[in-house]
Amino acid sequence: MNKYIEQALKDLYNKEVDLNKVPDLSLWEGFHKTFNHAVIQSFPPTKDKKLSEFAGRLKSSNEVFAVFRAHRMSRDMAAQMVDKEGNLKSFDRFRKDVEPIADHHVRQWLRTEYDMALSRAHLAADWATYEKDRGIMPNLRWVESTAITPDVVHSSFWGMVRPVDDAFWAAHHPGDHWGCQCSLEQTDDPVTPLSDEVIRKAPPPSPGLEENPGKTRRFFSDRSPYFPGSCETCPFRHLLKEPRTEKDCYNCPAAIEAFKQAYAKDTEVIFEYNGHTLEVHADVDRENSDYKNVVDVCKTFVRQGKSCVMTPKLNGDMNINPKHDAVYHTLKGTAFSTKCPDIRLGEYWYEHEGYDQENKRPYSEMMGRGLKQSNRIIIEDCGMDISWMKDNIRTRIYKEGQDIEEVWLHLGEGQLLLLWKRRGDDHQ
Repeated sequence: MNKYIEQALKDLYNKEVDLNKVPDLSLWEGFHKTFNHAVIQSFPPTKDKKLSEFAGRLKSSNEVFAVFRAHRMSRDMAAQMVDKEGNLKSFDRFRKDVEPIADHHVRQWLRTEYDMALSRAHLAADWATYEKDRGIMPNLRWVESTAITPDVVHSSFWGMVRPVDDAFWAAHHPGDHWGCQCSLEQTDDPVTPLSDEVIRKAPPPSPGLEENPGKTRRFFSDRSPYFPGSCETCPFRHLLKEPRTEKDCYNCPAAIEAFKQAYAKDTEVIFEYNGHTLEVHADVDRENSDYKNVVDVCKTFVRQGKSCVMTPKLNGDMNINPKHDAVYHTLKGTAFSTKCPDIRLGEYWYEHEGYDQENKRPYSEMMGRGLKQSNRIIIEDCGMDISWMKDNIRTRIYKEGQDIEEVWLHLGEGQLLLLWKRRGDDHQ
């Protein structure tokens, strides 16, 4: 987290983030990646669609949690920027005065939160199995803590056996207290009695840990101290189109909009030329075989005075996927509203199609695939005659009625050749 904290200090000091609108992006990214790592550790890649969806739901909840977690830390840090007289401190003084906050938020609490998230992620993963296998083993046993010095807060539940679908598990479960190391095991042993007196005397869960992640698909509830106490005190309430009175942070349009604004800006500048930049979104696959070619294409545009952003491939459409809406919202109402083009160049979107040297992907396949994503495409040089390709583009437009605005040919090493550009009724 150190690099994220350092960047956040610069963002706050240089007033590059408005905490009245969004959390600091760097802190959001750091927290988001930290808690998603707990999901990845507990849900390895699988072809099981239900488990994949389960993991996806947990990650989605992390996006919102990170918004409030980052905002709280951002706010605490920003409060240290001025002295008692209201004068702006030097950056070095500000950094020094923030050290106790960073120590509290990150070095003390984040490790504890991550460990708990990991434990609760395992519980969530196991819960999917419990529900799947309850026809064979319908019950769960609460297993005693494995800690060297166990916290006996759950001791009254040790050894208890209850049905998998018992309402009890929504209110009490291993991991509903910080540091808990209890666990569950599935069994076909008979259910044991559970008196109202035992439940009444049981200590309530810690704030933020009340929910069973196997049922709610999230690590922390919106009763965590990082969340506002009510809609009226929410830092993002100005993002609501209509006022709300019933708190439901994980499903609130304001929290989702704050996340989208943070996610859309989650980019890294990797190239700059004469004030123009190439940014790469954090979720772009840098291991993709076409990555280097797309970077070369974008650098060429940047040298021509056009800033570029490389954007990620995202599943779903913007109506159901906040990430897609965050990045590709300008495609709403177009024929490409559910697509994920590779490059945003100013207000326009471009799709890059690579040439598969091994399988010799033909020109026609590159054009066909590219035009499904955007009407502005860039194709890799596949050795075809340039005049023939231009004639083919004309045929596609004037005889086949295809929508084509621009076609570029990437020759490699900073070389781009414009094959077609619509200019009203004319072309180039």
